[in-house]
Amino acid sequence: MTYLQFPNYPDLPDELKKEIFKIAELQDSETYDDLLINSTPEVIKMVKDIYGFEGAESKLGYTGLEARKMFPDLVKYHFLDASDKIKKWVNDTLPIKAASINIQTMTSGKSIAPHIDEIRQYALNYLLSSGGDVDLKFYELKDPADEQWVHPQIFIPYDKLEVKETTKVPLNTWHMLPTSKIHSVENFDPTQKRIALTISIL
Repeated sequence: MTYLQFPNYPDLPDELKKEIFKIAELQDSETYDDLLINSTPEVIKMVKDIYGFEGAESKLGYTGLEARKMFPDLVKYHFLDASDKIKKWVNDTLPIKAASINIQTMTSGKSIAPHIDEIRQYALNYLLSSGGDVDLKFYELKDPADEQWVHPQIFIPYDKLEVKETTKVPLNTWHMLPTSKIHSVENFDPTQKRIALTISIL
């Protein structure tokens, strides 16, 4: 099975790339510790409304600040609002139905531990800065009975998983990521920032 797909969509215009870098540089966000999200107040409210304030109970993995202790190398993850100009280009140009259009940045750590995403089933991403020699990995559970404990609020220990696919995502290329599958992002350079336009698809 191939998890990651690379659709042949139009390249992002240079002026929008520059705008994304500017937004990422000037990022202003709040923190939601239960899900380890750093985002704008609007996105924080949306996630709270959907999931509540507490991470769901799980016998498989770790939530919130507990996850930060168990995975001390976790990056700081920011999920930021895209500008109206970026949103208009996406909606007018790409043959998809976008639930939300955002900019994500990852920095100051070495990994995003295995997880599935909140809210969305797929993410269409356009990577602008790699953050190092980074690997995107997909996993399957070693014990299928653990499936009942997999939900978006947890990070899953590596010893519970088997790696099924490892990919290095190229810059300036669209890639479709099935975020409902267990995945991690590894080998960040903590001194660099990974920046991407991310489009959520339900």
